Amino acid sequence: ALQSYAHADIAPVVRVRGKSTHVCELFHGATLSAEDASMQITMRLIERALVKRGRRANVVCSTTGEAGGALASASSGLKTMDAWIVYPGDDGGVSEAQEREMTCHVEDNVHPVKVSACPDGMSDIDAVVGALMRDEAFRMEHGLVCVNSCNVARVLSYVPVFFYAYSRVVSKEEYGREIVFSVPSSAFGYEFAGHVARMMGLPIAVVCACNPNGAA
Repeated sequence: ALQSYAHADIAPVVRVRGKSTHVCELFHGATLSAEDASMQITMRLIERALVKRGRRANVVCSTTGEAGGALASASSGLKTMDAWIVYPGDDGGVSEAQEREMTCHVEDNVHPVKVSACPDGMSDIDAVVGALMRDEAFRMEHGLVCVNSCNVARVLSYVPVFFYAYSRVVSKEEYGREIVFSVPSSAFGYEFAGHVARMMGLPIAVVCACNPNGAA
């Protein structure tokens, strides 16, 4: 699933300031997004399950950018699914570059859906997608699968990142020393994965970072 990555280490950890600050680079995937790995893994898991059951699915993702491009890349050309990428228009927070990633160079099974009249931006989109997923009869009839960060496969695919990054920063002799991860906040998928890693015994603390304007 990760063969398209441009770096052999997938998520290399580099030192950027003296000996104490490092960055785990998650931008070496097909769309240069931190969501590339999780989407590639999740799509392959879904595809395998669908093939095994002889079924087809409609995969849905509400997004303001990165996850949409990553889903378009990961699902493009897969015969077992249609991918529906729902995002807000009217200056809903999606940049031109992000919109192009969602709408260009994709196969017929990828369907970007731009929704206008969203005064609350992403909250309006999430409300619609949430209502669809809560309608069990509709969900089952159309084979809906949500691949936002609430999908457990997405979260589980984040967990190894923390173990790998820890192993690159802390030597065997120092194992057990707590280190701090500062994680950009979006839908808190990575933050929750860090919590899971901590509950599994990894000695880390997680700082939930966000922009001054409150944007993810």
